[in-house]
Amino acid sequence: ITVKKFHTAHNSFPSQQTQKTFTISHTQLLFSQSRIHLAYIILILNLADNSQQTQMKVWGSTSNQRSKKIQVVAAYTGHELTFTEVDENNRKDVLKKAPNGFLPALEVPEGPIAISESNAIIRYLARNSKGAKLYGKSAFEEAQINQWLDWALTELEPAVLAFAAPYLGYAPFVKESNAKATEETKNWLTILNNHLNNRKFLVGDELSIADLSLASAL
Repeated sequence: ITVKKFHTAHNSFPSQQTQKTFTISHTQLLFSQSRIHLAYIILILNLADNSQQTQMKVWGSTSNQRSKKIQVVAAYTGHELTFTEVDENNRKDVLKKAPNGFLPALEVPEGPIAISESNAIIRYLARNSKGAKLYGKSAFEEAQINQWLDWALTELEPAVLAFAAPYLGYAPFVKESNAKATEETKNWLTILNNHLNNRKFLVGDELSIADLSLASAL
């Protein structure tokens, strides 16, 4: 699948910007059959201007999917994140700051206890944005954004992971399980497609952390 990367000077949905092509390959064409697939890949690559950034420390790896979601949101909100891997040498210190042991964990100026859970972190970054406003314009839009964040975490991500895991080498291929995961993923993507008919974004008329979280899930 060939996708065009758009370079923009503002936080707008791509239109007439400079384009750079690159290639994304998939084990199956399941996701390419969904209109949201290409739209969201373009969206997540349309990074914001990082001219005014606030530095913050994150404990955890940069390579996992949920850390990448945090990095993309931070690019929009103007936070420069420094990631530090957790190992046997610093684990005790990390557990003092993130007692539940969940990673990634974001150190914040408000207190000694870090924020864990990727959705909690991106909500924090969005509420303290130095750049793009990613958490809606009203309490109603914020509630809708939270709805999609929860839906992606509890419904879409498990289905996508179950579908993709055998092809990525994370789990053995079991025909019956794969068929079930494929059908569930198609059903969730159908719901998403139907919602996005005649819409550029999941909520309102601007990009939000709901869009970026869904892009990450896919």
